[in-house]
Amino acid sequence: MFLILPMLLFTLQEHLERLLASGVFPWWTVREPTFARGMALQIPLGLVAYLIARLLLRTAETVAGIVRARSRTPVRPVPPWNPRRPELVLLQRMAPLALAAAERAPPRLLVGC
Repeated sequence: MFLILPMLLFTLQEHLERLLASGVFPWWTVREPTFARGMALQIPLGLVAYLIARLLLRTAETVAGIVRARSRTPVRPVPPWNPRRPELVLLQRMAPLALAAAERAPPRLLVGC
């Protein structure tokens, strides 16, 4: 698949480019020397793609093995959570003339900081 797919896509690309440029199906494209050189270049590209895919799969298997090995080890117990006592915040009473604008300001009096 890695050797055939690059050649097939190269052939399709060359034919589509020339078809869109001229408006006529370019059956003569396969007889040109540049097309043969391009096809010959697709073989090493397919091999490189195959080697990269194998390397990525091997790396994924190695990482999966490491994750599996780590998941088998016992997990250290987490010390119990010691929550701090919440700070007491006293808000000043809203002034009768401030109406809704008083809610936009921060509190003026903080206790326990």
